[in-house]
Amino acid sequence: MGRIIVVLVFLVGFSQSGPATSDAEPASAGAPSESKASPPAFLRAARAVVPAPLGGSVLEVLQAGGYTYLRVDAGAEGARWVVVLAQQASVGDEVVIRPYGQLSHFASKRTGRTFDSLLFATLHNRSI
Repeated sequence: MGRIIVVLVFLVGFSQSGPATSDAEPASAGAPSESKASPPAFLRAARAVVPAPLGGSVLEVLQAGGYTYLRVDAGAEGARWVVVLAQQASVGDEVVIRPYGQLSHFASKRTGRTFDSLLFATLHNRSI
C-alpha cells in the first residue's frame, strides 16, 4: 500500500506543478504555454482510477491493526468499502471520503476478507 501512496502523491504533485521557467529562455508569444498542455496519458489514466470525494452513512466498521475498514452507503453509487488509517467511527456516522487510490480484489490478511473494490482514503466525520 505504501508504494501506491507514493506513486499517487508523485502523480498529484506532478499534475499540480508546472515546469520551472528561466529568464534565459523566454516563452515566445506564439508558442502554446507548457502549463496548458494536456497531461501525459499515464496521469490521465491515474486520475480516472481515483473516484471523486463522496459522502454517506457508515454501515459497517472493521478495525484491523492500524487501519479502519468502513462500508459506506454512498447513495446512488451504492455501498463502498473504504480503508483509512485507524480512526474512531461508528455505524450511523455521516462521513466524507476523499479517495486517493483504489484496488480491485484486495485480499486483507488482517480482516480475512477479500474486497471486490476497496478505496484507500482519508475520512472526514460530519457527525461530530
